[in-house]
Amino acid sequence: MAPIPPVVIGMTICRDVLREPSGNYSIIRSFTRQPVDEFPGIGEPFSAFVVLTDAVGEAEAELVVTWFGESEIGEYARARAKVVFPDKLHQLQYKFRFDRFPFPGRGEFLFTLYLNGYWMAQRSAIVAGVPEGSQIMNESEREEDDARQPVFYEFTDDGMEYLTPLQPIRAESIPHLPSHLLDSLAARGIAAAQPYEERNLADCLLEQAALLKVLKHFSDAAPRAAEAAALFERLGDYRRLADCFRVAADVHRELGEVEIALEFRRREEELRRRLAA
Repeated sequence: MAPIPPVVIGMTICRDVLREPSGNYSIIRSFTRQPVDEFPGIGEPFSAFVVLTDAVGEAEAELVVTWFGESEIGEYARARAKVVFPDKLHQLQYKFRFDRFPFPGRGEFLFTLYLNGYWMAQRSAIVAGVPEGSQIMNESEREEDDARQPVFYEFTDDGMEYLTPLQPIRAESIPHLPSHLLDSLAARGIAAAQPYEERNLADCLLEQAALLKVLKHFSDAAPRAAEAAALFERLGDYRRLADCFRVAADVHRELGEVEIALEFRRREEELRRRLAA
């Protein structure tokens, strides 16, 4: 894969995805709650759908389903596949269809996509033992259902402010641009080179740290993970910062520095929760 990780355009859990020959697609009934008649049991067919871009080459995609049950928590299922990014401008549309997924029990099921072992995106669905269309729901279930209802806002272009002349692109957004748009900024003389090169350096350092960890050169891996973390934090790339914390935790654990490793795991967890919110 390219040194810059893919940009996640979006991920959803839905009933189905209809794709046109043009590459356009329609998402059918995105949802956050799945009714099942009994447990263990099978609900309606559904799909996990994610769109990524801005990478080149082959990668291993892994979709992991984690069950947060009433008495158990753990990875319940996973699927792996090779995917290929033709170039940085192409979108990669990844659909995994669940035709007869056996839900073991009530709870929240988290669907997480990894590419080459790196966290990319996640979405969850609540699975309840209430048949679809049924109004039978006890008070605690009704309170939980109400608390989980999405908050919806709709805006129109009536209040849109059109800026004349054009205003400079905000510096905060530059580190998050796809690489081809960063290149277009540089071609027009806009100062985007520093964040772009810092991102390349940070990715290089993180990759080195991960490889040194595999080679068991833990003392060399630790400072590279730390430097990469500092760069990603300055760039505002918190997803990759969390990846740094994961590598650092593994490295310090192998060095026998358990308390430091635990602190990195705690910081990674905190970031992942913020990103998933």
